[in-house]
Amino acid sequence: MLEKNRIIKAMIVDDEIHAHVNIKKLLNEYFPSIQLVAECISAKEAIKEIQRQNPDLLFLDVNMPEMTGFKMLEIIPERNFDVIFITAYDEFAIKAFKVNAIDYILKPIDSNEFITSLNKYVNNFKQNENREQFENRLLKLKENIEDKISFPTFDGKYYVMKSDIICVEAEGSYSKVILKGGENLMVSKNIKEIEELLIDKIFFRVHRSTILNINYIKTYNAKSGEICCSDNKKIYVSRRCKKDFNKLLAEFDM
Repeated sequence: MLEKNRIIKAMIVDDEIHAHVNIKKLLNEYFPSIQLVAECISAKEAIKEIQRQNPDLLFLDVNMPEMTGFKMLEIIPERNFDVIFITAYDEFAIKAFKVNAIDYILKPIDSNEFITSLNKYVNNFKQNENREQFENRLLKLKENIEDKISFPTFDGKYYVMKSDIICVEAEGSYSKVILKGGENLMVSKNIKEIEELLIDKIFFRVHRSTILNINYIKTYNAKSGEICCSDNKKIYVSRRCKKDFNKLLAEFDM
C-alpha cells in the first residue's frame, strides 16, 4: 500500500494532446497522491525531463513520431520508474500486453479502465520487479507490436503494419501510402515527415518523391534505375540516390 502522504511523481509522454487532457482530468479527480511533474509530446523531450524530474511513473505512448516508446526506454541508461503504456493498438496487440503482464491503458481512454489500472499501481507502488525481468517482458512485447505504425488521415489515425507498406509517394504537403493488397492512404504528412517515421533499413528514399520498401522489389535494372515492384508498379531510382541504393541492395544480397 502507498505510504500516507507519499506523493508519486508522474510524467505524460504522448504526442496526442487530448490524451494529456484526459489523463490530467482523471488524476486531478481521483488520484491526489499522483503529482504530474512534466508533460512531453515527444520521446526526445521526455528523455531530458526524466533526467530532471526523476519520476516514479510514466504514462507512455507506444507509437510516437521519430522515436517509439519502446526505443525511448532502450536508450535510458537507468530506468528508476514504472511504466503504464498508453496504446491505440488493436485486439491482437492488446493480447501481447496481457501475455507479457505490462500494464497498459487503451485509447480512447476509458475512465473506469484508467481508475482500475491506477488503483492497482498505487496499491503496489515501489514493489518493483527485477529490472532484468522487466526488460525481458518488454522485449517480447516490442517484438509483437513494434512493426505497427499510425498515419494521420482525413478520417482519423489509421494503423498499418510497416511490412504491408509497398511505397510512399509525395503528394505536395500530403503523402500517398500504397499498401499490399491495393489499398492507398492519403496521409496528412509530407514525405519528409513520413521518412522520419519509417526508421527501418527496409525503407529507402529512392527519389525525392518516393520511399520504397525494398522487400517488394521484383526486378531492378541498375543501368536504367527502373524498379518493378511485386504489384507491377514501376518506380525509378534517381541518379543522386543510385549509389547508396545499390550499396544497400548489396548488403541484402550477401
